[in-house]
Amino acid sequence: MYYLLAFLVGLGMAVQTAVNTQLKELIGGPLQASLINVIIAALALTLLLTLTGNINHWEGIGDGGLNWWKLTGGIIGALYLVGMIVSAPQIGPANMFSLIVGGQIVTAIVLDHFGLLGFAVHTVTPLRAMGVGMLVISVYIIQSN
Repeated sequence: MYYLLAFLVGLGMAVQTAVNTQLKELIGGPLQASLINVIIAALALTLLLTLTGNINHWEGIGDGGLNWWKLTGGIIGALYLVGMIVSAPQIGPANMFSLIVGGQIVTAIVLDHFGLLGFAVHTVTPLRAMGVGMLVISVYIIQSN
């Protein structure tokens, strides 16, 4: 189930790129398109929280466990949106996503290997290293269109 969900999220990201790029063309700027995207996302999440009955569940925020770096996901998400909207029309979605996936895998391998940011340790094995190497080669092949 989670593997299918992850695959469907990937499908959605490609569509999101096209939609946000068209929105940028309509309103004239990547920052404005990103802001509209985030506002709509916040409204959709508010609706989802309300429908699931979780709108009032905010445990952990007031117990001192909320470090500043735990809020940087929103900044990273905003930068992702702007970067996607700006780069996709210039290099194409296949080139953009191959580079995004490459960066995600390299970062994920480092997070896994060292157990950073609360992840369980999954050390880099020769097979995993070979997978990263193959990914780098795949990104190169996609970029040389």
